[in-house]
Amino acid sequence: MDYIFVVYILLGVAIGTLGTLVGAGGGFILLPILLWRYPQSPPTQIAAISMLAVCANALSGSLAYGYRRQIHWVSALLFSLFAIPGIYFGINLGRHLDRKQFEFIFGFILIILSLFLVFRKKSKDSSNPKAFTLTKVNYALGGFISLAVGVMASFLGIGGGIIHVPLLSEILKFPIHLATGTSHFILAFTALVAVVDHFFNNQYHQMDPNIFFLILGLLSGAQLGAALSRRISGKSILFILSFILFLVGLKLLLKSAYVH
Repeated sequence: MDYIFVVYILLGVAIGTLGTLVGAGGGFILLPILLWRYPQSPPTQIAAISMLAVCANALSGSLAYGYRRQIHWVSALLFSLFAIPGIYFGINLGRHLDRKQFEFIFGFILIILSLFLVFRKKSKDSSNPKAFTLTKVNYALGGFISLAVGVMASFLGIGGGIIHVPLLSEILKFPIHLATGTSHFILAFTALVAVVDHFFNNQYHQMDPNIFFLILGLLSGAQLGAALSRRISGKSILFILSFILFLVGLKLLLKSAYVH
């Protein structure tokens, strides 16, 4: 008997748990796995499937984070609106820039950001969302950050959460648990926009039915990741995020250096 659907479910649970825990959605893990699993599929279809899975994970995680009051709703809605034009701009940008050079530069930036998170001067992380407020200047700065993250995420095909969370935490001083929940909601919002676009461009026809088992695992993993987020310290979440940033940055550097 073929038990491949069990593998897809377990894979979804693992990716969904980690992606939701750090507010990144898991696309940075899922996309290379899909490219390996479906080598004959067009890259656009792989990206569409990845975005569908990320959207399911982010929506499920956002419900859990919202229930736990780990989303700063005003920021989440405002920053989501800013991120949407960034996504479309990033897609068009890829047609005009040298992707190899951009990946090298961006990979280097991600590694520097990961090292900064590890070796920065530690500050006390407030985990009380009610005590957190933003000024008008910070809202404007957050909107600009979300726009830039939308551009980079869509251009490179990686989840913007791995960039968004440390920027919200370090620049706007979001408590890390609030940053992960807010980032996850923004990811859900923008991923849904991308999924609708892919749907109307017929990217989901002839999709492997096992993908639905993967999505089922992601939905479950998102709930687990959100539950774990309150049991894991902000310092540990930042360390995990730093490690992921380093791996993604290293991957981009190696890809730009060896793929011709």
